[in-house]
Amino acid sequence: MSIMYIYYIYTNYIVMRAFLYLFFFSIFFYSCQKEQGCMDVDAVNFSENAEEDDGGCMYSISGVWETQTVILNDENISFGTDLTYIWDNGEMATQTYDVTGNLIGYSNGTASLTAGDPNILEWFGNVYEYSAETGNYLEYYDIYVVVFVDKMTDAYNMTFRYEDFPSLGDIYVKTLIKSAVYNLSD
Repeated sequence: MSIMYIYYIYTNYIVMRAFLYLFFFSIFFYSCQKEQGCMDVDAVNFSENAEEDDGGCMYSISGVWETQTVILNDENISFGTDLTYIWDNGEMATQTYDVTGNLIGYSNGTASLTAGDPNILEWFGNVYEYSAETGNYLEYYDIYVVVFVDKMTDAYNMTFRYEDFPSLGDIYVKTLIKSAVYNLSD
């Protein structure tokens, strides 16, 4: 055998060996990778094949939400009970009660997602506020409000932020939890 032939065989052996190492290494590396996805069973995009949470869980906001805190321009506001109703068809309503349980305001309208951002709702509807002077509800028609869904840590906690509400320049923040007491048929 000539030296060139031996060199040729040796070179091919080294190249083939390198390819085999690369092939087995890539198979080993790929098989060690965990499938990523949403691991929260309450999320609408739950993946039962996910082995590692990718932080991209998305939740349905349909249902009845109870307001836990309200902050207007960095000042905590106390009141009785505030309920937000959100239906799958886009209908959205609220009811606000004072600390004695009397209905002091409500609203109804339609919410829709803005184009390109699933965390911004545009609400258009009517607001009714109780007037102690007249004993009637004052009606405010054709109200338009932009609602920012700032945080949704899981299927049961959400934060709404309104800018320029109730007045121009105001920042209004509501922390809500999904109600275990009320439902959409109430």
